Amino acid sequence: MSELYFVEVNYRVPGKPVTTYFPERDASDLTRAETIKDVRAGQYEDASRIIAVDLDKGTSRDATKEIAQDILDNLDEPPLLSLENFLEHALGVRVVASVLREMEAA
Repeated sequence: MSELYFVEVNYRVPGKPVTTYFPERDASDLTRAETIKDVRAGQYEDASRIIAVDLDKGTSRDATKEIAQDILDNLDEPPLLSLENFLEHALGVRVVASVLREMEAA
């Protein structure tokens, strides 16, 4: 079995501490490709982290940076604000800004 990917999302209420949750998704949507597609499409307004779980090995890992880098490497248009925020959180503002500048210049 391949890895399953879970997206952790921030939930913000003014005046209260930020809490997080993992949105419910169909099991068939927990693949790497579907997770990338959903994050890229803006399905999660404030995604904060992506956890990869390998049930066969009984392991989990933080896959946030690798998923963010994959999305950034394959951008073909400026990202939605929610996606840009996720990419900046995962990879850094300078990295994302550099790619977006290159995209605008092309």
